[in-house]
Amino acid sequence: SIVPFLQWGDPAIFEDLSAGIQFIFLIKSIYRHGDRSPIEIYPNSLHNESDWPQGFGQLSTIGMQQQYALGQYIKKRYANFLSPRYKREEILVLSSETDRTIMSAQANLAGLFPPTGDQIWNPDLHWQPIPVHVVPKEKDPVTFEMRSSAILLIHFSANAQFKSSGRGP
Repeated sequence: SIVPFLQWGDPAIFEDLSAGIQFIFLIKSIYRHGDRSPIEIYPNSLHNESDWPQGFGQLSTIGMQQQYALGQYIKKRYANFLSPRYKREEILVLSSETDRTIMSAQANLAGLFPPTGDQIWNPDLHWQPIPVHVVPKEKDPVTFEMRSSAILLIHFSANAQFKSSGRGP
């Protein structure tokens, strides 16, 4: 059996999806970044970009913790499938090109693959670098699908027949 797509959310979803699965040979996980600062502020806001330590649209420390915990959860959940240590031939990590998604992937990998044995290169730092490959937005099939869907929704919403059907916004 294949688990072709898992989306992070309620852990019970994982249990339901994997009920009866005897063998997994591929896990493809797609999820969003962790908690972030606002992308912009509304007019007349009392806040400025300087009110957020990293500025607008950046991963917060809570977001880093969320992604680290998600990595630990995935490691535990798929302990019988994943190697206990990072092996480059077993995992490919792709990210969109925003800072918050790249940092989310890095925090997730830190929880998923803490260094062990000869992977420890600094005894004071329980982390190892793992490649995160960045996909330019014009070549990203995941976000392209989202942009395409949004464009279609705008066109459908403007259509008089769609509006009169009662299914429109």
